[in-house]
Amino acid sequence: MSLFFRYIGLLYLKYFCILFVSLECFFVVINLVKYLDDLPNSANLIILLLIYDFMYASQFILPLSLILAQIVLVIVLLKSSQWTAFLALGYSKFKIFLPIFALSFLMSFIFIVLNATPFAYAKERVDLIINEGFLGNFKNDLFVKYNNTYIYFEKIFPLLQNAEGVYVFEFNADNHSILRIVESQKAIFNGEEWELQNVVITNFDHHLQIGQNPLDIQKKETYVTLSGFKPKILENIYEKKGSISIMD
Repeated sequence: MSLFFRYIGLLYLKYFCILFVSLECFFVVINLVKYLDDLPNSANLIILLLIYDFMYASQFILPLSLILAQIVLVIVLLKSSQWTAFLALGYSKFKIFLPIFALSFLMSFIFIVLNATPFAYAKERVDLIINEGFLGNFKNDLFVKYNNTYIYFEKIFPLLQNAEGVYVFEFNADNHSILRIVESQKAIFNGEEWELQNVVITNFDHHLQIGQNPLDIQKKETYVTLSGFKPKILENIYEKKGSISIMD
């Protein structure tokens, strides 16, 4: 890395950091004043609120700071005659702007990567702290269809990646008749699929005969279903608006 690249790059990072931190703090303070009457009594939750609000603000403060830092840097170089000096030394405009574009691209790429993580849910965390006073959110009464299966969740906890009161209705894809009903009071998402625990399975026999029970009831310790259906996706199904990470 050349001395010129380091010099321009460090100047750009200096003005970027000043602008980014200043605008972030301004946004967080304004939001804190707006939420003043709804702040929780817990100091820990207030600290988390500030952190999540800071993360949420970066979604629009970051691109703004990248552009403003570039403008400020060019103005400083022009006022101090460094711009003219660099041109006189044989540096083209492209070479002067190259460190700025490289650093901007790097920071933008890092930000995109962060949005593939729970970083993308900062705004939801802020709303939970303000509206509910805690972070252990859950959704009630979700009824969803997945392939040839209908699933009802009494409660689903996206952060904990588990659910309570799960009923799975499996259908035949050809004639749309119900094959079985799977009941479980506890289900856990293992990263790829849902594992239902202490399961009661009711199988339906569609070839009915007189004197035979059409229902076959079985009990199992575990039952696997809903492969690839993530808790965060389930939570967002009925959201009018809601953030979601790139991976989800």
